[in-house]
Amino acid sequence: MRFAPFIPFLLTTGATALSFPQASTFIPLPSCLNLRSVLEATDTAALTTTILTEICTDPSNPTNKRTLPLIPTTYTSTWRPFLQQIVDAETANMGAPYLSASYMRLLDALFNLGRTQCGLDAFEDDICAASQAQLEAVVDCIKWNGWQVAIANVLNILPLLSLDACNRQVDFFARDEVVDVLLPQYAREFASGL
Repeated sequence: MRFAPFIPFLLTTGATALSFPQASTFIPLPSCLNLRSVLEATDTAALTTTILTEICTDPSNPTNKRTLPLIPTTYTSTWRPFLQQIVDAETANMGAPYLSASYMRLLDALFNLGRTQCGLDAFEDDICAASQAQLEAVVDCIKWNGWQVAIANVLNILPLLSLDACNRQVDFFARDEVVDVLLPQYAREFASGL
């Protein structure tokens, strides 16, 4: 597509909507920027506390931590299939199951960002060896650089950036329940399968 190099430029220079050949596909800048704001406002400490307490704590002996690798092969074999289940369930709950494949492409890109630019590689042999502060630094880096990753992968995740999708995602991620209830619930479910 000969206009592809201009997409990031158009998204970041104030265009209110970008129309693609499919009439139903628009990228409305204000709605998607609201989504960006909602995601960047997510409580990093709550996310990392959930990981360290619900996933890294050994339920048979709460004073012990599990050893949990997060290298590319374990991401592919263990983490990604579980993330796929979550994404499938929650995009269906959002009323937008068609977003599932795009979310998985974005999650793969964010995992790569974490490993290559955010220090996740320091803990890939054992994510549970990270302290709360170290894990928060990784999550913050991913959170603050995620928008650039989304823009760089815009053609792979285009359905996530339509008007309808951005509005649905804002409504979904703005709920306190996502971090306070859903994330711990899914983390416990993931840990029970280890």
